[in-house]
Amino acid sequence: MEYEFLPEKIKEVNKIISSKGYGLFSYPTTGDYYALFISILSNKIELLKIELVKNVNIPLNERYIQLYD
Repeated sequence: MEYEFLPEKIKEVNKIISSKGYGLFSYPTTGDYYALFISILSNKIELLKIELVKNVNIPLNERYIQLYD
């Protein structure tokens, strides 16, 4: 799979499901893969502010759950 295109694909999915109140989020991992989950968008603020990966070798913006919209 071409991971470089995955954020664009997630944006496409979010265009569709956001009208129903949901979002496709990316969960940070230390591996070479994406972990995705769907949540209600009303949880967005809480989900995006929690630092889940404490590894200093990972860029700061990649330590948090992300929503590509």
